[in-house]
Amino acid sequence: MYPFSYILTDEDYIAFNDHYMTKTKAGRQGLWMMRLLMPLISLLVLALLSILEEDRSFVLSMAVVLAALSVVWMCIAKRMLLSTVRQQLKKPNGPLQKAFSRSGVLTVDFSAGFVLDQTPMAEVKIPLTEITLVAVDNTAYYLYYAPNQAFLLPYRCFGSQGEIQQLYDTFRAVLGPEKVG
Repeated sequence: MYPFSYILTDEDYIAFNDHYMTKTKAGRQGLWMMRLLMPLISLLVLALLSILEEDRSFVLSMAVVLAALSVVWMCIAKRMLLSTVRQQLKKPNGPLQKAFSRSGVLTVDFSAGFVLDQTPMAEVKIPLTEITLVAVDNTAYYLYYAPNQAFLLPYRCFGSQGEIQQLYDTFRAVLGPEKVG
């Protein structure tokens, strides 16, 4: 397989985070923990108010308000996390800038049984057999080599739909159908 060269965009990184939060076990667990944060804090506040023997009507009204806030929080938690990713990407020297290279062309090469990821700042070489999951999304392949780390291979770097399908078939043949999906 020949090397693929492309430039990752902010939208690629956001799409990866969205995929990670909704399609991987570790991502779904993290998102659920985030969603349960407000209800747990609400229960602690209500328990504290009950222990302090506050007025019953005040505790009841706080319970209603905190329940409403918890429902809203659970509904918008994913959007808030993706918004935080967008904000971090805009910071010139933020933590995501070090992990996410937009400083030049990224090259991913599948040769001699390895996945070679080269950027102007670093090089990562991982045996193809250590890819734990090839996730297929509507915009990219995500080649996971750790629970929260993957090589991103956007479909726009392919010449045709046939090349996308050919790489998919190669992944299934080399890694097995249980790792490709």
